[in-house]
Amino acid sequence: MDFEEVRLSSLSRSIGITSFDFRELTPNPAGVRSGQMWRARWDDVVATVFIDSLVGGTRNEVRVAPITIGADSADERAIVLPENSSTLAVELSVWPQLVTNIAEVVLERWVANVERFPSLAEIEQAAASGDLSYGFPILNNSSQRAADRRLLELVMESLASAADLISGNGSLPDLIVAAGITVTALAKRLNVANAIALGLAKGTVPLDLQQARLLSDLLERDPTELMRANPSVSEDLVTAVTSQGRHGAVRQIAVVDRDTDSEALATIVQGALALAARGDGRWVARVDLYLQVRLGGRA
Repeated sequence: MDFEEVRLSSLSRSIGITSFDFRELTPNPAGVRSGQMWRARWDDVVATVFIDSLVGGTRNEVRVAPITIGADSADERAIVLPENSSTLAVELSVWPQLVTNIAEVVLERWVANVERFPSLAEIEQAAASGDLSYGFPILNNSSQRAADRRLLELVMESLASAADLISGNGSLPDLIVAAGITVTALAKRLNVANAIALGLAKGTVPLDLQQARLLSDLLERDPTELMRANPSVSEDLVTAVTSQGRHGAVRQIAVVDRDTDSEALATIVQGALALAARGDGRWVARVDLYLQVRLGGRA
């Protein structure tokens, strides 16, 4: 077991999803839909979520609530589902009050279908009628169950903000000109192709965080300030990179580049923008082309 597996195992254990080896599960279904359970993973956060509904929008959002294996951690806010509720054939605890919207690209792997209760509304109605029960109240805020709930709250907050591509004010070209940096020097400093360096200089390609750190001393600006100087990202491009089907490519680039998922997503956006002049006007096609070039048969 490598370091990454150990880290994920530790994170998963704290929220009750270690009873199953997710690598052994059936491949992901063709689409995300209500009533499914998925493992969500982004940067250092991993959780199992219940898909309540498809929201759509620019980031391909889905409405989700955390769902855990077993009933041990369930408190008065969690609703316990019986073993015959899902294809996992174990008790589950779902937390309707922690519902939030996340981008589809955060979803890594399908886990199961909750066939008897395919929406949070149906789960809550069943609890209200007495067909389902809530967990036991937390009596001590220093207990493990209280800590589990606080962790779930933090996890859901993190997942809600994941894959949120920063749109800047477009002042990066002015900063580059003011510093007297040529396209050639920019490409050399960042170790990127001239096409990407030219895009940065023209304001058509954004910096990622690692590149902002490399340019920080040259431009005499904090990396965060440089990120805010990026061009705004087209909503159509955001949609093209945040579907569930992009998760695998994000993970591959993150592993190869030893980056976070957030940085890998920014890399994909940057690569697609660099190819824009050669594309056919469709962002999905540009993203596909970049990933084909970058990952080859692994895309």
